[in-house]
Amino acid sequence: SVQASMGAVRNLEAEIDSRIDGLVKRGELAEDEARKLRAELSSDRLAGLVDYNIIDNRIEAGLHRLNIPSRADVMRLQSQIQTLTSALDGLLESEDSEEPTDIAVGDEEASV
Repeated sequence: SVQASMGAVRNLEAEIDSRIDGLVKRGELAEDEARKLRAELSSDRLAGLVDYNIIDNRIEAGLHRLNIPSRADVMRLQSQIQTLTSALDGLLESEDSEEPTDIAVGDEEASV
């Protein structure tokens, strides 16, 4: 899951910090070199290793299995509802503007 992936990145970053601190304490790495190394190995750069397309595809597949509509499905339905609402409004307006007409029902005429 995305949360697990981000947790793994945070754990990795903590481990990197711990090891860099150890190198600095032992005198094997200068402070300025440690800052540069931390910047190179920052969570922003590590997050680039995560392929969000794969995560998105897995989430979408899970939602599909649960029969939950996607954002695209909802947007498509919203567009259809807007189209139908406009058509219905047009019909109601034309119905309101029409004069009552006589309709033959069986042998009798009825006024509507």
